[in-house]
Amino acid sequence: MKGAKTAAGIPDVVEVRLPDAEAVFAARAERFRELAHGSALGEYLRACAALAEAQGEALAAGAEAGWRGALETILGAMGRVPLPAEAREAVGRLGGFSGEELEAAADRILAGDYAGADLPHAPFIGAALQAVWTARAGGVGIPEGKGARDCCPVCASAPVAGVVAGDIGVRHLVCSLCATEWYLPRLCCSACGSTEAMTYLALEGGAAGVKAECCDRCRTYLKLFYRESAPGAEPFADDAATVALDIRTAGEGYARAGANIYLLPGP
Repeated sequence: MKGAKTAAGIPDVVEVRLPDAEAVFAARAERFRELAHGSALGEYLRACAALAEAQGEALAAGAEAGWRGALETILGAMGRVPLPAEAREAVGRLGGFSGEELEAAADRILAGDYAGADLPHAPFIGAALQAVWTARAGGVGIPEGKGARDCCPVCASAPVAGVVAGDIGVRHLVCSLCATEWYLPRLCCSACGSTEAMTYLALEGGAAGVKAECCDRCRTYLKLFYRESAPGAEPFADDAATVALDIRTAGEGYARAGANIYLLPGP
């Protein structure tokens, strides 16, 4: 997105972009399916596309009945599509969870406690939470004041990735929960704020327009997707499709700055 220019000729930066929930999940599902063609991860990416479509179906249920209503809709939708055996078993077991078990699992996911989460079920619970929060974020209005660097100005969740666009490479981080985007200058670690110890990793022969921005101070990383080289990139889908970069980056001793519910239990 290009904004108006200031007197100095520098484009105005849009500080916060709120999501259009229906458009978010439709575009995500379409991108997952596009990335699945000819990919060794094709079965997994098609399952993710079905999950994104189920999230779209859950929007109305989420608005009316909270995240557990959204989960019920998602589980019903996922029960009608081909899934790997472990995922199908998880869908079946989730239907028998008590309200207390569901709330405890949701609390762990919202707190980022993936080590304590029941990982086979986490993507589906996370998908329901994401559907509800994305719908809510679209209607809250732009938050006032300057938000924190390392978390979403709407829901305070960590970013899933960053997108870089425009003639001067303006970067926005994308919330892992509600898909809100917020501006953060480049060459700055989203986790600790360091501007002095950044390393950029990419896979030779890998997908165009993606790098892992790694901080040698706090040893975290965040993927960046460059619109100029990858105009169709969708942060969640392209993040999941480039898991080989996560494996390489983890091998260098870096940890992800934020989770992607479609990638749980992680690389």
